[in-house]
Amino acid sequence: MVSKSLTAAPFPVVEFRQQMEPAIVKLAEEEGNYLQDAWEHILTCVSRFEHLHLLGEGAPPDATFFAFPQTESGNSPMAKSNSVPAVKERTPGKLQYAASAVIRGSYDGSGVAGKASNTVTSEQMNNLISNLNLLEQVGDMSRIFTRSQRLNSEAIIDFVKALCKVSMDELRSPSDPRVFSLTKIVEIAHYNMNRIRLVWSSIWHVLSDFFVAIGCSDNLSIAIFAMDSLRQLSMKFLEREELANYNFQNEFMKPFVVVMRKSGAVEIRELIIRCVSQMVLSRVNSVKSGWKSMFMIFTTAAHDAHKNIVFLSFEMVEKIIRDYFPHITETETTTFTDCVNCLVAFTNSKFEKDISLQAISFLQYCARKLAEGSVGSSLRRNPPSSPQGGKGGNHDSGKFLESDEDLYSWFPLLAGLSELSFDPRAEIRKVALKVLFDTLRNHGDHFSLSLWERVFESVLFRIFDYVRHDDIDPPGEHSADNGEVDQESWLYETCSLALQLVVDLFVNFYKTVNPLISNEPTSKASAKFFSTSDIRFCAC
Repeated sequence: MVSKSLTAAPFPVVEFRQQMEPAIVKLAEEEGNYLQDAWEHILTCVSRFEHLHLLGEGAPPDATFFAFPQTESGNSPMAKSNSVPAVKERTPGKLQYAASAVIRGSYDGSGVAGKASNTVTSEQMNNLISNLNLLEQVGDMSRIFTRSQRLNSEAIIDFVKALCKVSMDELRSPSDPRVFSLTKIVEIAHYNMNRIRLVWSSIWHVLSDFFVAIGCSDNLSIAIFAMDSLRQLSMKFLEREELANYNFQNEFMKPFVVVMRKSGAVEIRELIIRCVSQMVLSRVNSVKSGWKSMFMIFTTAAHDAHKNIVFLSFEMVEKIIRDYFPHITETETTTFTDCVNCLVAFTNSKFEKDISLQAISFLQYCARKLAEGSVGSSLRRNPPSSPQGGKGGNHDSGKFLESDEDLYSWFPLLAGLSELSFDPRAEIRKVALKVLFDTLRNHGDHFSLSLWERVFESVLFRIFDYVRHDDIDPPGEHSADNGEVDQESWLYETCSLALQLVVDLFVNFYKTVNPLISNEPTSKASAKFFSTSDIRFCAC
């Protein structure tokens, strides 16, 4: 009812609004816990009242703000908003504009950019000047937002839902999009971040859907503004200490991940990479569970169709691994796997071979750190200070077992290198195989027999799958011009090299892996591998 009376009210009605404002604030403060869906009417009224304030001051509308083109430097509109000061002095031209806007009801956020349908008379102008002076005497309504932290657990969720709906209506206005409620959403999230986990998760579920919807908006300027607002929030959230067993950071980073995957605007995806990079560079000591979402963003960027995004993201990943590697594994070991999966994605880069080679080199570095015990709970295992290869090894002394944790750490890394044996680029295939077998040769003395068996069957023998099974089409069935590996080149170069390296591993770690070629039931797959005539043909 409040919003309806505002929309339909004749000009001028500022004296009525002056009396109404304290009533709105009083209602929100005293009955806020019981307003439920009525919050939408209260917040709509506040938004329109604020718009009238700006019109009276002669400030340019948000539609003018969104008309700014995006610069090549990647500056977001947020920076531009700070460079447009509110105009305090009311010149006749500004009063004429404000009067026209009020007459046609544009202060409701739906028609500022349109043409005035009526001419402001001299009498109306004088009346407006008088009432604009009264408007300055009206109290500040922003305390409705600052006191939102006093609302109970159910009321704050109703409040946030209503604010998101009002903001959505403002931003989707075809003629005059506004950001007033969006800026208040940033404030509300900051004011209420100390609520209990269950309540905060419910609040952020609403806000997350809102930021995703706005971040994927067809209006590029609005989407940029939304992502920059989310960046501001994230920087604030990173200042808060994350509680144990509560992935608070991973939750508030998820909108970035979703928008990165869904947005068709290259400007938005590049902005997200820059936002995440800024978080890392300025708050690296505070990042905990947020690493998971960050690596998901970089992994998505690795497959991007735009070269600039791939290069920009890999540059940040490179810095993280070189300078901040201890940070990404100090909270939980799963982050290490996220890092490995991200590097595997970059090994398949179609833009620059050097990126693929560097990513393979970083995978080797990660394997070394994992073997040294620098990742997660492996620190408790007291790894040997001087590995001695396979000499004197036995299947009871393996450091890494066939446990879920060890498989989760080693398998993505080794499997990723193994898959590169089918890469259409000969140099990449060769380097990947070398790193794979160097890793196994250098750190295999820490593997138990059960883990070795999984490595042979699920990582190494997969390289020869098409040779061993007639029903699998060879990779060379298609021409190399179509991006497939040439069959002859792969068979007589890569496959032969891989077979030789597998045999070398058996020789090097014979005392440990000897049971894999015996007649024991657990080693049937291994025995079958070495009895395959096609493999013997490759060896020839």
